[in-house]
Amino acid sequence: MRKSLFLICALALGSPIAVHAGPKRTLSALPRAVGRTAANMVTFRDRNLAWRQWALLAGALANTGSSIDLYGRCPTCTERDMFFYGSRPSAGRLIVFELLGGMAYSTIQQVSWESSYNKEQPREWRAVLRWVPTAAPLVGYTWATVHNIRIPSDGSRN
Repeated sequence: MRKSLFLICALALGSPIAVHAGPKRTLSALPRAVGRTAANMVTFRDRNLAWRQWALLAGALANTGSSIDLYGRCPTCTERDMFFYGSRPSAGRLIVFELLGGMAYSTIQQVSWESSYNKEQPREWRAVLRWVPTAAPLVGYTWATVHNIRIPSDGSRN
């Protein structure tokens, strides 16, 4: 999941966007992007983007649900990312962290989507800016959810 987040950040930051801002405006860019993301998700101002943002949150919650189910039925299973979650995280911790992660992906998607409106960029690059921030996390969440569902109750690797 971290690799896909890094890839999305690199694509979003590496896109040829002309930014003319001072240090104060740059430091306030992230909270403003999160605010625009939340506003779009509630108001559906840009319907296509809002549906994709809600799909990312649905993928994060599906992954959380499969993890909670796994820890309930498998007493020997532990989390791979122990530094971030702990070895057997509580349901509340999983929900909060996955919602924050889904919101972070949605914010990256919002910024990438806004930069895709730049008509100076080639059409193919604009398509990449719109689809990669949606597809990469969804593939990661889907893989993690299916992986959690397939683990037997005894924790064996069969």
